[in-house]
Amino acid sequence: MKLCMFTPREMALERGWPGRIDGDEVVQLAAQTLQAFFTGGGAAREHARYALADCDFRPPVIAPPSVRIFDLFSPTNEPFFVFGPTAPIYGHGQQASIPDGEVDVAAGIAAVIGAEGAIGGFTAVAAFVARDVESAERAAGRGPGKSLDAGIALGPVLRTPDEWEGMTGTVTLRINDAEIATASLTDLTVAWDDVVAYAARSAVLRPGDVLFSGGIPAEPVRLAPGDQIEVEIPTLGTLAVSV
Repeated sequence: MKLCMFTPREMALERGWPGRIDGDEVVQLAAQTLQAFFTGGGAAREHARYALADCDFRPPVIAPPSVRIFDLFSPTNEPFFVFGPTAPIYGHGQQASIPDGEVDVAAGIAAVIGAEGAIGGFTAVAAFVARDVESAERAAGRGPGKSLDAGIALGPVLRTPDEWEGMTGTVTLRINDAEIATASLTDLTVAWDDVVAYAARSAVLRPGDVLFSGGIPAEPVRLAPGDQIEVEIPTLGTLAVSV
């Protein structure tokens, strides 16, 4: 199923409600967040229905306990990762505030942990990276670290693994309607089950933990105020954010 955090547009709720998308409607779920929904075993009573066209999305994970950034489109075949920012987290249709300097965006897919350390669903990702800071970190033999603190966007929906395994289809990055790069999810070099197993080694994965594939191969594009960013994964839809 497709899950989301949403708000009826006339209410403009900051956090939103968890919902299940059913055709052109979204059904409100009786949980505070999708993380709480997963903690409860992935089941909840259903409340009112709203027309999807009359709703705005919020990030499917509002406050992830952790964000792990992998490099799954590289040929290393190893699920190594670094930790990324747990804030700020942006959602579909929102405007991101990025730092001054050479900031670009990495587009990809993330698995979000659900109940009992298993994958709860997949979502599209746009992660902002301060490339000038990253260059300084690497020159010093460190990082990436601070360069990843520029924020991350998730959404618009979370699709559960019983419907889609997260390794078919494509990821396309567009900036101001121009296609920057596209990649096939069949190019992921490590299976998601192995990614989860590696992340869970000597650690406890919690509902809402984000395991980001890392960006698809793309030439960096320095972002400027007003730029419109789209990350399209056909099974998930298009995540659109501005800066």
